[in-house]
Amino acid sequence: MTDISTSKSKWAMLYGLYLGVFYIFFTLFLYYTDKMIIPGTIRYVGTVVFIIVLWLALKNYRDKVNGGYLSYGKGVGIGVLITLYSTFFISSIYFIVLSLDKTLLVQYMAQLEEIMMNSGLPDELLEKFNEASKATLTPSTYAISAFFKEMIGGTILTLIVAAIAMKSPESGFYEAVKDIE
Repeated sequence: MTDISTSKSKWAMLYGLYLGVFYIFFTLFLYYTDKMIIPGTIRYVGTVVFIIVLWLALKNYRDKVNGGYLSYGKGVGIGVLITLYSTFFISSIYFIVLSLDKTLLVQYMAQLEEIMMNSGLPDELLEKFNEASKATLTPSTYAISAFFKEMIGGTILTLIVAAIAMKSPESGFYEAVKDIE
């Protein structure tokens, strides 16, 4: 039998790579269609793909590697590792694209400013926010914040998907009761 811990890490790395490659192409698609900064339903495609790939990874691990069983803890562990690997790709591609095209950060700042103005905040607070954002928003800070944001979101989704994908072996008691009926 394969060493499960090595297999678990390799499994997570493989599916993290799948997600990472998808995110690279998806980000490039958004960039070339001028939808990289614009929020909307197209941005949720990445989340849906993440959930599907995570489900497939946990289900395939459960059925092909782990004998048809998957504990909640092991599912969360694999899911967090997948999230970690894919998030590395996401933040890296953000850093590269934002470093190559500085106008994206300007567009992002304009979008944030518009959201803030529509929220009814006082002008003094808006000015302070703009000054602070311009001083701190760089490709590297954006990539780092995206890394943490994606890790948190991915971990939350992992907790949900792992609960759905888990399958515990039935104990002898339940099998004995089934035979009585």
